Amino acid sequence: MLAAAAILFACLPASAQSALKPQDIASLDIMVREVIEQPPSAHPLLDSKKLAVIAAPVPRSSWSKLHPQVRKTLSAVEKKFGRRVEVTSGCRSRQANRKAGGARRSLHLDCMAADFRVAGVSKARLVRFVSALPGRGGIGTYCGNSIVHVDAGPVRNWHQRCR
Repeated sequence: MLAAAAILFACLPASAQSALKPQDIASLDIMVREVIEQPPSAHPLLDSKKLAVIAAPVPRSSWSKLHPQVRKTLSAVEKKFGRRVEVTSGCRSRQANRKAGGARRSLHLDCMAADFRVAGVSKARLVRFVSALPGRGGIGTYCGNSIVHVDAGPVRNWHQRCR
């Protein structure tokens, strides 16, 4: 994720780069995911050609760290919709979880959760499908984007409302 933050930094005009403080640079990794959720026109200061490079998902090689039930859920989604799942957040450190606004005892901290999306499949369809899976855990959605949260915790549903 730090590489993506560096690319986002490079997409900023020189005047904006020089105005950033160290704490701003440290939070660029959170901005990366927010930026790629929106069309390039929503970010007129950023170079859209460079920005396209940022939209890389969490590498599949790091999926092995996720809880087996979460991996099983992601695989079932890929099989059902015939498209690759893009994991936008999996295992998190405490610092990354805090920056992401995650819960204090988030299951991301123990690699028991993943946030994901599937190009061309609505959040509502994903939630309906995952909700019907046997042995599923928690399912959640976030305001203003197409990302769905799944975890290996107790069965529950939550949906972040837009304010």
